[in-house]
Amino acid sequence: MINITESVPQGLQNFYFRAADRMRVEGCVNAVAKEGLNLVLSSGHEALLDHYVALLLDRLREQAPQHRLEIYFPANTESLIARFNEALGEQSVQQAVNTDESDQSARIWIVHDAQKLPDHEMQLLARLIQNFPGANIRAILIMNGQADRESLAALGRKVLKWDIEAPTAEQAEIALEQARQDGRFTPVSHLLRRMGKLPAPAQDPAALAPAPMDVQATPDNPASSHWQSLQKLVQRLPHMFTALLPLLGRTPSLIRKRSRVIMVGVLALVISVLAVFWLQKKFSPASSPGKGKSPSAIQPTPHLHFTPPAIGRDGLPGPWRISKTG
Repeated sequence: MINITESVPQGLQNFYFRAADRMRVEGCVNAVAKEGLNLVLSSGHEALLDHYVALLLDRLREQAPQHRLEIYFPANTESLIARFNEALGEQSVQQAVNTDESDQSARIWIVHDAQKLPDHEMQLLARLIQNFPGANIRAILIMNGQADRESLAALGRKVLKWDIEAPTAEQAEIALEQARQDGRFTPVSHLLRRMGKLPAPAQDPAALAPAPMDVQATPDNPASSHWQSLQKLVQRLPHMFTALLPLLGRTPSLIRKRSRVIMVGVLALVISVLAVFWLQKKFSPASSPGKGKSPSAIQPTPHLHFTPPAIGRDGLPGPWRISKTG
């Protein structure tokens, strides 16, 4: 139920699902404020009905501030008659039936849940409005559901009916996208949710931002350039040892002659091994597990195992063996 003293909620001012709805609201305001017609608003969606009623009342206040908006909800027939007598006041019978309303301030009765009124009370209200135009009372009947009651015929021709239709799925998506651009996504999505018309999924733009990606350098990820570089470096180590070890198995004189070459080779070997361990520690999954992954989804950290060369029958050391464990 709309409180006539309250305005449209923040973010929903001047919001319509269709351009035709805007025109219908303006037409209803003109019919009630200037033409002296009664109005019947109905809809199968209470949230949509409340929204458009709030827009209509705001427009009435702006265009016809001289008219009085009043809530009408009598408990019985006697209270209805008493309310009407109060509206007539000290008017004579001639004044009460006078149809000249051009320069008078009207009373606009807002009848919530009009579908719950008994037929005899609805007919009495319609006849009093029709037979005593001098009271200058106009009714806005708000009905949840279809306005197909026969008792409304008592209002005669001075009534305008609008059955407010809910937006289609496509219209709801267009309205939501426009609301996102206008910065009122939350109130519009809340209105659609109350109507049961919120497109799925429909989330706030902040919630739609992609989460930061954390690319892991693991053996299971062949696209990882870091892991590929590590594999290539490891593959080159046996060739380096194979080329270096024959020099160490020769005569001491040859070793003395090429001591500088051997020292440079050993130094390069040590640097290469240290680089392998540094890369392995830096890019292993255990050092930077991915956000949002469960412990079971984290791959175990691979370890490189270096096996010392065995001395062959010829007295020379064999090649180094490198294996991956873990």
